[in-house]
Amino acid sequence: MRSGWTRRKLPPIVTWGTSPEDVVSVTGTVPDPDKIADEAKRLSKHRALNYMGLKAGTRITDIKLDRVFIGSCTNGRIEDLRAAPRSPKARPSAAMSTRWWCRARAS
Repeated sequence: MRSGWTRRKLPPIVTWGTSPEDVVSVTGTVPDPDKIADEAKRLSKHRALNYMGLKAGTRITDIKLDRVFIGSCTNGRIEDLRAAPRSPKARPSAAMSTRWWCRARAS
Protein backbone atom coordinates (compact mmCIF):
# COMPACT_ATOMS: atom_id res chain seq x y z
CA MET A 1 0.00 0.00 0.00
CA ARG A 2 1.40 3.38 -0.97
CA SER A 3 0.88 6.45 1.11
CA GLY A 4 0.08 9.83 -0.47
CA TRP A 5 3.57 11.06 0.42
CA THR A 6 6.07 11.81 -2.32
CA ARG A 7 9.28 13.78 -2.34
CA ARG A 8 7.60 16.30 -4.63
CA LYS A 9 5.33 17.24 -1.71
CA LEU A 10 8.26 17.66 0.68
CA PRO A 11 9.08 21.36 1.08
CA PRO A 12 12.68 22.55 1.06
CA ILE A 13 14.13 22.36 4.56
CA VAL A 14 16.97 24.17 6.30
CA THR A 15 18.80 23.72 9.55
CA TRP A 16 18.32 26.35 12.24
CA GLY A 17 20.62 24.82 14.84
CA THR A 18 23.75 22.77 15.26
CA SER A 19 22.40 19.27 14.64
CA PRO A 20 20.94 17.52 11.59
CA GLU A 21 17.75 17.09 13.62
CA ASP A 22 17.35 20.88 13.90
CA VAL A 23 15.46 21.37 10.64
CA VAL A 24 12.36 23.23 9.58
CA SER A 25 10.64 24.11 6.32
CA VAL A 26 11.92 27.28 4.64
CA THR A 27 8.41 28.65 5.13
CA GLY A 28 8.47 27.85 8.86
CA THR A 29 9.78 29.50 12.00
CA VAL A 30 12.55 28.78 14.46
CA PRO A 31 11.01 26.42 17.06
CA ASP A 32 10.53 27.33 20.70
CA PRO A 33 12.69 25.06 22.90
CA ASP A 34 10.50 25.84 25.92
CA LYS A 35 7.83 23.63 24.32
CA ILE A 36 10.11 20.57 24.49
CA ALA A 37 9.27 18.32 27.44
CA ASP A 38 12.64 16.57 27.69
CA GLU A 39 14.93 18.80 29.76
CA ALA A 40 18.23 17.69 28.19
CA LYS A 41 16.88 18.21 24.67
CA ARG A 42 15.31 21.56 25.64
CA LEU A 43 18.62 22.82 27.05
CA SER A 44 20.45 21.56 23.95
CA LYS A 45 18.09 23.52 21.69
CA HIS A 46 18.51 26.65 23.81
CA ARG A 47 22.30 26.31 23.43
CA ALA A 48 21.90 25.86 19.66
CA LEU A 49 19.75 29.00 19.36
CA ASN A 50 22.24 30.96 21.43
CA TYR A 51 25.17 29.70 19.33
CA MET A 52 23.36 30.50 16.07
CA GLY A 53 22.22 33.90 17.33
CA LEU A 54 18.55 33.10 16.68
CA LYS A 55 15.34 33.63 18.63
CA ALA A 56 12.40 31.25 18.82
CA GLY A 57 9.54 32.27 16.56
CA THR A 58 11.74 34.01 13.97
CA ARG A 59 10.53 33.32 10.44
CA ILE A 60 13.18 31.41 8.50
CA THR A 61 12.77 33.82 5.58
CA ASP A 62 13.71 36.72 7.90
CA ILE A 63 17.13 35.26 8.74
CA LYS A 64 20.01 36.96 6.90
CA LEU A 65 22.30 34.42 5.27
CA ASP A 66 26.02 35.04 5.51
CA ARG A 67 27.16 31.47 4.81
CA VAL A 68 25.49 28.59 3.03
CA PHE A 69 26.43 24.95 3.52
CA ILE A 70 25.01 22.40 1.11
CA GLY A 71 25.44 18.80 2.10
CA SER A 72 23.94 15.46 1.27
CA CYS A 73 23.06 12.33 3.12
CA THR A 74 25.08 9.16 2.63
CA ASN A 75 22.77 8.07 -0.18
CA GLY A 76 22.78 11.49 -1.85
CA ARG A 77 23.67 11.78 -5.50
CA ILE A 78 26.84 13.65 -6.46
CA GLU A 79 25.03 14.87 -9.58
CA ASP A 80 22.62 16.85 -7.37
CA LEU A 81 25.50 18.55 -5.56
CA ARG A 82 27.21 19.37 -8.84
CA ALA A 83 24.00 20.90 -10.22
CA ALA A 84 23.32 23.11 -7.18
CA PRO A 85 25.84 25.89 -7.96
CA ARG A 86 24.60 26.08 -11.57
CA SER A 87 21.10 27.00 -10.40
CA PRO A 88 20.25 30.67 -10.99
CA LYS A 89 18.97 30.82 -7.40
CA ALA A 90 22.35 29.61 -6.07
CA ARG A 91 24.28 32.75 -6.94
CA PRO A 92 25.64 34.42 -3.81
CA SER A 93 24.81 38.03 -3.15
CA ALA A 94 27.54 40.52 -2.30
CA ALA A 95 26.57 40.15 1.37
CA MET A 96 27.00 36.37 1.29
CA SER A 97 30.71 35.86 1.58
CA THR A 98 31.19 32.09 1.73
CA ARG A 99 29.69 28.87 0.42
CA TRP A 100 30.84 25.44 1.57
CA TRP A 101 30.10 22.18 -0.18
CA CYS A 102 30.29 18.76 1.40
CA ARG A 103 29.39 15.19 0.58
CA ALA A 104 28.86 12.89 3.53
CA ARG A 105 30.83 9.65 3.41
CA ALA A 106 29.75 6.26 4.66
CA SER A 107 31.76 5.17 7.68
